[in-house]
Amino acid sequence: MNVESVATKASIDFSDGAISWNEDDRVLVYVPAKDQSAQYKYEGGYFVPADSTPLEVGDATAYAYYPADAFSISAGTVTLTMPASVVADPGNKLPMGGIIPAGTNTGTFKSLGSMIWLKLKAVEGKEGTVTNVRIENSSLPLTGDAEVSWSGEIPSMGVLSGEKSIDVACSKTLTTATPAEFYLFVPSGDQQDLKLTLTLQEVAGYKSEVKYGRTGTLSLARNKVLPISLDVNGKLPKGIATAADFKAFAAAVNAGESTAEWENAEGWVNLLNDIDFDGVDDFIPVGYVTAPWVSSVPTISEGNPFTGKLASISACLAMWAPVRWFRTLS
Repeated sequence: MNVESVATKASIDFSDGAISWNEDDRVLVYVPAKDQSAQYKYEGGYFVPADSTPLEVGDATAYAYYPADAFSISAGTVTLTMPASVVADPGNKLPMGGIIPAGTNTGTFKSLGSMIWLKLKAVEGKEGTVTNVRIENSSLPLTGDAEVSWSGEIPSMGVLSGEKSIDVACSKTLTTATPAEFYLFVPSGDQQDLKLTLTLQEVAGYKSEVKYGRTGTLSLARNKVLPISLDVNGKLPKGIATAADFKAFAAAVNAGESTAEWENAEGWVNLLNDIDFDGVDDFIPVGYVTAPWVSSVPTISEGNPFTGKLASISACLAMWAPVRWFRTLS
């Protein structure tokens, strides 16, 4: 028998349903009895050889692995490689293994691990964009290489060899009407102190984070789906995020105008970022005043001082040449 088609649709044992293949999806087919392997691609409703002639299987059992590029075979050992960072894929390219019984050309695929089903919705009026999700725990590596083995028709993966955190790059715009949803693959086993960190970005140069954590042990069986729903405040806090913001703030102070645009609910003006003033050569310091001493008391005779509250002063104001940010009394 030639392995010329694996399946037009493969059943999957999580999330109560089936998956549909997309054109050019690729699986790595391996025949242990012959120690032969080849990639097959989905094309026109069938899997066909991607770069070689069909495997001659005969009466042997074959195994298929998806996605093909995540697997390698050496000396009869199948290895799954999980990178340190991935891109959130709406196609859900989750590592799976399929067995193709001898004498057939249909394979049933099963998950090699577990999934986090992340659903994110913006708080009313506080829309934003999620740019990265970091998953971490204190017990199981989430990256590196792991050996794949079989127990009957059930595939499993060994312990990964890498780090206990993984970054998932994404660009998910959050709204109140439609949650952003995606699946994150994690190994099965006891996840100790599972934590998710969402990086939000609304304007260039400013980032904030939303953290989600579960202390203690969370046991994730193979094929288990862990749903996590979060309402996210993606709105940029009031404050100074860029050099342009700082110039506008200084101009408002010097003109005697309100600084409410940069104040939070408690009336503090926050520096939201490390701000680089390189290339800015027309900056007038905040509170440019003349205040001669009268009877041992400085008295402002000209200009407008800054009399508010400045928070997050530990943020950095950087420029190649020395510059005065706040005008002192003179």
